[in-house]
Amino acid sequence: MVLDVRGELVLEVNEVTGETYQLTGLMKPLTGIVDIPGKLGFRLTRISSFTSNIEIQKINLSLRHHDYTMKGICLLTLGSIPLPLSIQMQTYKKTDFGSMWEILPFPLFDGKTGDYGNSTLIEEWGTSMFWGLIPISGGTSDDGFVGGYAPYNCKADSITVPAGTYDVYNISCYLNFGTVGQDYYFSNYAEDAGNIVSGIYNLDYITGNTWYLLELELKSTTYEP
Repeated sequence: MVLDVRGELVLEVNEVTGETYQLTGLMKPLTGIVDIPGKLGFRLTRISSFTSNIEIQKINLSLRHHDYTMKGICLLTLGSIPLPLSIQMQTYKKTDFGSMWEILPFPLFDGKTGDYGNSTLIEEWGTSMFWGLIPISGGTSDDGFVGGYAPYNCKADSITVPAGTYDVYNISCYLNFGTVGQDYYFSNYAEDAGNIVSGIYNLDYITGNTWYLLELELKSTTYEP
C-alpha cells in the first residue's frame, strides 16, 4: 500500500492515570492518496479524516501502542486511470511495540551518544469499501522491529517552528545500508514544550524508494512547563 497524506493533526491527552498517557488525534480535512498496487487507488477528498490513538509510557515518553483509521469519501482510480466514481473507503493499522520504542533516550544532554534499543512490532492492517462490507486488502505481522540497536547522537540546538522558537536537543540517527537503502531519524525535543517540536523519520529500504517518511512540526500547544 502507498499512503501519501497531509493535514493538521490535533492531539489531546485524555487519560493520565496509571503508567501511560493516552492520546487521541484527529486530522480533518485530509488530502492525499491511498494506492494499492495492482488493485485500486483512492484520491482523498476533503470529506476525509484521520483518527488515531496513542499510548505513551510516562517515565520516558516511549511509544507502546499506536493505531489509526482513515476514512471518507474518495475518488476511485484503477492504476493511473481515474474513474468517475466516488465511494466510501476506510483503511486502518494497529501497532503494538513488544518493548517500548524509546524515541527519546533520556536523560538528554549535549554531546550524548549511544545506541537505540530494539523493539519488536505486532501489526494488523486492512482496507475496505462501503463501511467494511467489501474488503480489499489486509493482514497481520509479528516479525517487524524498530530501533535496531542503531547509533544516535544528541546535541543542543535552537530551532523555530510555527509554535515558536525553542531550545532543543536534536537526537539524530543515520544508518547507511549501501546499495540497499538509508534510514535516518531526527527528533528535536524541547523541554519548554514537553514534546518533539519537529522531526523527520525516514526508512528507505530500497535505494530511490522511500518506504516510510513522516515529517512533523509543532503548530501550537497548551503545554505549560
